[in-house]
This record gives sequence, structure tokens and C-alpha cells, in this order.
Amino acid sequence: KDTELMQGMWDNAFREITPTGEVVWDWLGYEHQDTEMDVICPLCPRTIWNYVNGMDVYGNGDIVASFRHFNTIAIIDRQDGRIQWRWGAKELGHHHNPTIIGNRNVLVFDNGYHNVTSHEVSDSCFSRVLEVNPETNKIEWEYKDDNANQFYSGICSGAERLPNGNTLICESTKGRIFEVTPNLEIVWEFVSPFF
Repeated sequence: KDTELMQGMWDNAFREITPTGEVVWDWLGYEHQDTEMDVICPLCPRTIWNYVNGMDVYGNGDIVASFRHFNTIAIIDRQDGRIQWRWGAKELGHHHNPTIIGNRNVLVFDNGYHNVTSHEVSDSCFSRVLEVNPETNKIEWEYKDDNANQFYSGICSGAERLPNGNTLICESTKGRIFEVTPNLEIVWEFVSPFF
């Protein structure tokens, strides 16, 4: 197949390295992921199996990671490397930038690219920002534009919860950064004049 590499697929790893360069902890994807559960999007090249595009670390050392081509965010146990939680395979579309917020929930930018459900809209691609509760698998908060096509970045992008409770969102393909209240009101916006 054109999507296959002669030498096989690339894999991902997490490593903790001291300032002197010593590896004190590592996690190798192929040792902990499941080829039956962790399936590559059929529209993506099969050159990288578990394409990681972001991660954050809980206070206890556990990792939340974004596996873009699986449409999955996961929490990895720091002690034994097992995947404690997976979410998004039927919900996300090549997401980015999972971040842990104060209540242990995960904030993630859902790009909406190659989404198998296309959310509620079957003929349109659109992005959204989600706050997901790993204890219940419920979406606790969501931002998307009323006009779905107005908020879409198929690649890159991210979101961060601010100390005031608002969410700062970067829509990278449009060069747009904006701040949204918990009630979904845009209170600040910057659009780069350079495309």
C-alpha cells in the first residue's frame, strides 16, 4: 500500500529526562496500546501508529495524551504504564492540546477533521472545544460557533482555561485567538493580519 513504510510503522514514546540527560522513566506505546481498540483513522496514512500531538501531566505524574489518528485522549498511569482511561473514538475528529484543568477534567480542542460522527452536522466540518470529565465520560462544557463553518481549524490549534474561568482558544488556520466566558460569550478577539 502507498500508506505503508517498507520498514513498518513509527511509534511514539514518552520520556522523563534529568537535566544531565539521564532517562528516568519512559513509556512505549506499542507495549501498552491495543491494536483492536486503538485503531488508526482509515483516512490517515499508516506510517505512524499512535500519532501523539499533545500531553499534560497530573500532579501525581499520570499523563493525559492526545492520540490524534485514533481520535482518542487517554490517561496513562505513571506507575505501571497502563492506560486508565480512553475517550473520544466516536466523538473527536483529530483533536489537539489536551490540558488538565483544576477539577481534573480535560480540556481539548476538537478539530473536527475526519470525524466519524461529524458531531450533529453530517455535511459540514467544524471545530469545538470540549471539557470532558474522565470520571463520567460526560462533556461538561462545550464551545462551538452557531454557524458551524465559522469556527473550523482542521489542524493544530488549542485551548486553555484561564484563572478567571474563561477559555482562551487558538484557531490556528485562521490566525485567530479569542476568549470565551463559561456562558459562551466572546469577550476578546485577535485576528492576525498576516496569513
